[in-house]
Amino acid sequence: TALQSPWLLLLTQARMFSALSSAFEEAFDINGEVGRLIDIACSENMPAHDQQITLKICDTINANPKEGSRDAARALRRKFKVKNGKVVLLAVTVLEQVMQNCGPELHTTIATKEFMGDVSALVLNPNLDAP
Repeated sequence: TALQSPWLLLLTQARMFSALSSAFEEAFDINGEVGRLIDIACSENMPAHDQQITLKICDTINANPKEGSRDAARALRRKFKVKNGKVVLLAVTVLEQVMQNCGPELHTTIATKEFMGDVSALVLNPNLDAP
């Protein structure tokens, strides 16, 4: 059990950090309106893709391209790392729609090495549950 204790401690600390991180995001509104809309559009409780929410996401990004693009990229990257295949599929659908309906600021934000790395990792993810 001596070997388990450090791992258990590390796991406990990781869970605490995750909870604090979520609380921090909520308290300081890091996600912004676009992030909240993406959370709704990509919810595992969403029965199917909702075009109206996606168009609202596009309108919100286009109203403030710099901040909206940054918030969209952050929220989508977070959704790509979820193991639930349905959530990931909804996120990819939202990505496709915002790429078609938003301007060059969003395209530049999405075309980063980090974002594209997350997208390409989806193809290689063996832990992704089927939608």
